[in-house]
Amino acid sequence: MQRLSKRLQAVADLLTAPISEEYAKETACGNAPADLGKAPCGEPVYDCVADVGTDHGYLPIYLTERGLCKKAIAMDINEGPLGRARAHILESDLEAYIETRRSDGLLALEKGEAQAVVIAGMGGNTMKEILRGGAGILEPDTVLVLQPQSELRDFRAYLAGQGFRFLAEDMVFEDGKYYPMMKVRKSCPDGRAEAPAGEFTETELRYGPLLLGQRHPVLREFLLWQREQKERILENLRRAEGSYGAGPSQQMVSGGGNEVQETAFQDLDSRQEEAARRRGLRMAQLQEELGYICEALRQYEDVNGQ
Repeated sequence: MQRLSKRLQAVADLLTAPISEEYAKETACGNAPADLGKAPCGEPVYDCVADVGTDHGYLPIYLTERGLCKKAIAMDINEGPLGRARAHILESDLEAYIETRRSDGLLALEKGEAQAVVIAGMGGNTMKEILRGGAGILEPDTVLVLQPQSELRDFRAYLAGQGFRFLAEDMVFEDGKYYPMMKVRKSCPDGRAEAPAGEFTETELRYGPLLLGQRHPVLREFLLWQREQKERILENLRRAEGSYGAGPSQQMVSGGGNEVQETAFQDLDSRQEEAARRRGLRMAQLQEELGYICEALRQYEDVNGQ
């Protein structure tokens, strides 16, 4: 049986987790959709899952081996990863259940062919382009599990702006890195359009509305680490700012007369002013980021009293 990394295991668990009763009540959409039948252990079973950027094909193998999907499509833009995926699929005797396709994002997928799509391990901007390019391929009830590696704030804003509803979020720590991920969809289980996604606060966009709502412990670890890192950088910048207050060194220019020396000092002053301007901007940015981090941490303090 295929084993997954901690990150991919979390992606698989998020994909196969049933829609919670709380979510169904909140959105007035009823129970989980009929095409997400339950396996004995409670996970939904999809007719077809598409894995975009499949790399080694481990996720489709894991899902089909465990009966969590009847069929999978392993997709990648490069032939090298597809070749590795094919080899692993053959080793697992799953070639009758997993198809490989060379595809630029979602473009090799037929409309409505997959009930669920996984896009994991890419930058947020790359994922946005994939979703834009495949907008006509995804059905309103297609479940998406997305694990962006960067540009998280803007990616969440894009999803909300496109009307995607956040069904669930998770976050794991593996090999020195934090990996947030989200499960989204546009429609209700019965096919009706959901209420508008609503506006998220800036803090929710930065750190995840559901991660904050459930006071996710890994998110708290991430916030504490980020606070420590940014406070250290801010302190170093403040020290650097103070060290430049003495003015330029009289020893930087030797000889050449007063006119050459004056020009050199003017150039130095100009460079120091530009450096000071950049430090000021960076310090303001760090202070703003620390403000959002502290606001997010207050949600944990309200419960833990810490």
